[in-house]
Amino acid sequence: TAYRRQRQMCIRDSSDTITSADEIVATFDVTHRDRLGDYDVLYCSPDGTVDGDGTRENPLDVYSAVGFVDMGKEVVALEGTYKMTKAFSIPLANTGASGHWKTLRADDGATVIFDMQDTYEGMTLDGYYWHIKGIEFRNSGDNLKCYHLGGSNNIIEDCSFHDNGDMGLQISRTYSTDDRSLWPSNNLILN
Repeated sequence: TAYRRQRQMCIRDSSDTITSADEIVATFDVTHRDRLGDYDVLYCSPDGTVDGDGTRENPLDVYSAVGFVDMGKEVVALEGTYKMTKAFSIPLANTGASGHWKTLRADDGATVIFDMQDTYEGMTLDGYYWHIKGIEFRNSGDNLKCYHLGGSNNIIEDCSFHDNGDMGLQISRTYSTDDRSLWPSNNLILN
C-alpha cells in the first residue's frame, strides 16, 4: 500500500527542529494487531509468525516480537538458527526508558543464532534502553555490518559477532548529524 506523509526528523529534545516538510511517498506492508493481552514476556522462534500470540506454544517471528514489545517487557528468543530474510532494525521510536528497559534475550540455556545468510545487514539498534543478551550474530553480507549500535543507554551482553562481510559490532551514529550530543553514548558491552 502506498502512503503519503510528511517527512520529519525524529525530535529528541526541545533544541531539535524539523529539517524538512517535503512530501515523500513510501510503499510498505502494514500488519495491524489488536493488543497481545497482558504479558511480561513475548516469545519468538525461528519458525514463529506474525500471526503468533507470543506465547511459548505459539511464538511470533523475531521482527514482530521486537516491534510489539512494550517498555519494561522482554522478548525471549527460543532455541535455533534464525535465518534472517531482511535487515533487522530497532528504530529510535522503539525505545525503552530508564527503569523500564526492553529486553531481547536468548531463552535460558538456549543457543540462539541470528544468521544473515551472507546477504543481509544485521541488526541496527537506534533505540535507547535495550538489553540484548546471549545471541550470536553472524554471516552479514559483503560490506554490510553485522551489528550497528547507534542508540544510547543500551546493554549488549554475552553476544558474539563473527564471520561477517564487514565489521562485527560497530558503535557509531547511524544518521548524519554533527551534534555530538545525539551520538551513541552510555552503552555497555559486557562479556
